[in-house]
Amino acid sequence: MPSSSTVSLSRWWPASFFISFVIFLIIGIALSAKWGSTSYDKCKDAYQNHREDFDNDKCVNQDTGLLYGAIVCFIICAASFFTSCVFLIVYCVRRNRSRNTEQQQPFLAPQPYGHPEQGIPFSQYPPSEYPPNTYAGPPAPTPMVPQQYTYDVPLPGAVNEACQHPRNMVFRHGITIVKISPVVVAKFGAHVNTIEAKNMIHVAENSRVPVPKVFAYYTYRPIDHDIGDYGSLYDTYIFMSFIDGQTLDRAWETFDTTSKSRITGQPPNYIGEIRDMGSVEYIGSIDNE
Repeated sequence: MPSSSTVSLSRWWPASFFISFVIFLIIGIALSAKWGSTSYDKCKDAYQNHREDFDNDKCVNQDTGLLYGAIVCFIICAASFFTSCVFLIVYCVRRNRSRNTEQQQPFLAPQPYGHPEQGIPFSQYPPSEYPPNTYAGPPAPTPMVPQQYTYDVPLPGAVNEACQHPRNMVFRHGITIVKISPVVVAKFGAHVNTIEAKNMIHVAENSRVPVPKVFAYYTYRPIDHDIGDYGSLYDTYIFMSFIDGQTLDRAWETFDTTSKSRITGQPPNYIGEIRDMGSVEYIGSIDNE
């Protein structure tokens, strides 16, 4: 904390001189007004009663004590105002310096810490008494707990409701593909069957061929289905991941020669991976699929 001598000027010094300035200003105005009023009354009386020998110089108030008193008050008033301004400036400067000194004091004062204890040098320990190494390395990372997410599979009514919005439609020619969320689509129709869903699941689990991820599938028999009109009494619904983008037939003309060559080289590799999968526990399974 700074000492009391740092700010020896109180704020009452400029305040007191300012108060005296106001007081003497009021007194000076009162004296000058009194002197002017007395002179006016005497001149008015002399003019009304002594018009023949009226002398303007004689009617002026000869009592100049009020006038001189007003002048002295105005001089003291000006001096008080000037002194008040000087004291106010000095007080503000010293107060600012005092605050700066107070802010720097914690950095200049000695720190309240003792000297660190001197430990025994490592080389002075006997070989059999070396201090043990207590560093155990970085903490082991927290194991990631696998989480499984489930959701309710939309019923056919909810899928048909999504079909009412044109912006959700992806494909509608014989089969229907509609978006039911930003990342999930439903593929359904009489010409869709469960084997398609099982094939995509099997390929995704046993190869690196990029196929949509199948989340769920089921069959449903609408009341108005006729096998002669639809080819099947049941509609199969497959819920899979949505792959955004244009189909190859639309985007092909926008590719350069290098991109076309790279794309045409991918199908043979995918076909080779599918052939290498084999048929263990799949082809010829108990459901004959």
